[in-house]
Amino acid sequence: MEQIAVLAEKQDDMLVAPSPQTDGAEIDDRTLRLAAAGDRAASRVLVEMYQVRVFALVSRMLAGRGRATIEDAAQDTFLQVFLRLGSFAPGGAARLSTWILTIAARRAIDELRKQRPALLADVERTSDARGDDRAVRRELIAAIEGALRERLAEVHDAG
Repeated sequence: MEQIAVLAEKQDDMLVAPSPQTDGAEIDDRTLRLAAAGDRAASRVLVEMYQVRVFALVSRMLAGRGRATIEDAAQDTFLQVFLRLGSFAPGGAARLSTWILTIAARRAIDELRKQRPALLADVERTSDARGDDRAVRRELIAAIEGALRERLAEVHDAG
């Protein structure tokens, strides 16, 4: 997260973001426009405003995956935010915070999916080593997939 915090430098005409702890606070339209145009100070304000919420969300979703994985997901979230910021429609259907947290959740889900094939391969290797038949393997895989779906639903409901 330290790398995210140093994304932009402060300038003389410093922009001020609402406190990240203020529930429901959003960045003003001017700062949003400047960040979309590549203004470093505005970009820093955007990161400072949402980094706590992004990190908290990906931490919950990727619990047990290691701090490096969580930090990478948070950083990738902001990279995607800045790449797509020009397509965000202020005053549209979604608030900026919702839009950013949706990107964060999708990034975490991508990470979970990336790790899923390795988990399933481990189950298959274990089954082969025991001499279990295909039906038992399918049951194990179905149980794992069900557990993953339940965990994702829990995280989604909690977020």
